[in-house]
Amino acid sequence: LIGRQRAAEMTADEVARRGCSVLLIDADTWGASITVALGMVDDGAGLASACRRALAGTLDIAALMALAREIRPGFTVLPGLPRAGRWTEVRAAAMITLLDVARHCADVVVVDCGFSLERDEELVFDTDAPRRNAATFAALETADVVLAVGTADPIGLVRLVAGIVELDD
Repeated sequence: LIGRQRAAEMTADEVARRGCSVLLIDADTWGASITVALGMVDDGAGLASACRRALAGTLDIAALMALAREIRPGFTVLPGLPRAGRWTEVRAAAMITLLDVARHCADVVVVDCGFSLERDEELVFDTDAPRRNAATFAALETADVVLAVGTADPIGLVRLVAGIVELDD
């Protein structure tokens, strides 16, 4: 059993070990942790920078790969937000563009996204306002495969089942 915090990097690592190139994107706007888990010292603000470039129309394969960090040949990481408070920099439109470009950078793109599937913030009337879970929804809506991970204790299983129902909705 793998911990839910380590699922994305372990999945990406396993795919890379099988000979596919992998781009792992830390899109968890609640608490990016992949660079810490992988022992990266200089993680930068890869996700925020990529989203800014996407909104400006300047994100291409070269720009995205310049923001990413190579762990080893075939395994690259786009660092997440250095502080959770910077979530407003990750807009849905930017994330969709980022994911479209990412598909051309590697054989497999793995996205670690936030846990929350709440859309309550969309009740506000300002449709241009940033959404805390925009990165998660963009990743889920454009994904070919979704891997839902939970913990194997009673509370974790209840939360996983409820989350899968929300995901299906």
